[in-house]
Amino acid sequence: MNFEELQHAWRSQGPAPRLTLHADLVLREVEHNRKHFVRMIFWRDVREVVVAIAVAPIFFKIGLQCRQWVWFVPGLAALCVVSYLVGDRWVRRKQKPAATDPLGACIQASLMQVNHQIWLSKNVFWWALLPLGLSLELIYFFVVWRLRSVGLGPSWFVLSNIVGMPLLFYGIYWLNQYVVRTWFEPRRQELEALLADLDR
Repeated sequence: MNFEELQHAWRSQGPAPRLTLHADLVLREVEHNRKHFVRMIFWRDVREVVVAIAVAPIFFKIGLQCRQWVWFVPGLAALCVVSYLVGDRWVRRKQKPAATDPLGACIQASLMQVNHQIWLSKNVFWWALLPLGLSLELIYFFVVWRLRSVGLGPSWFVLSNIVGMPLLFYGIYWLNQYVVRTWFEPRRQELEALLADLDR
């Protein structure tokens, strides 16, 4: 069979049969994926809140022992991050789809959740890294100032701040963007495609 015969055979076939899916089956799959996504985000937030709540008292204790207010700032910054995460979760708690909602509403609710997580991850610098970083920089300058006043050369401390702090915070930022690219964006594209197919 030559190429022209193959082309003719291909064109002579009728339209491809349309795939039909049961709405209940698709709804169950969307709901299953949404619950998995919500569970994953919930446990991620729990880990971040637990770490921040565990770290804050350490800074408060150091501040009480040293009688220096500067040590309270990172503890307060950690509690601010916790407040933001808990407040954000509390505000968005009513945006869950009901079990009786149609398929399109469930997909739309899942898409809104994914979009919000993308926004949180892309803006992690503003709501988490900046307050924590500035509070740690304040302690850094305080310690360097104290070392200078007692005649110690703080060059190793300066070097650790110039290299270590930016690398740490860039690593956290990069990890958030990696999660957006490899997990959240593909999930959003799947939901958008499913919503577009549903609207046809």
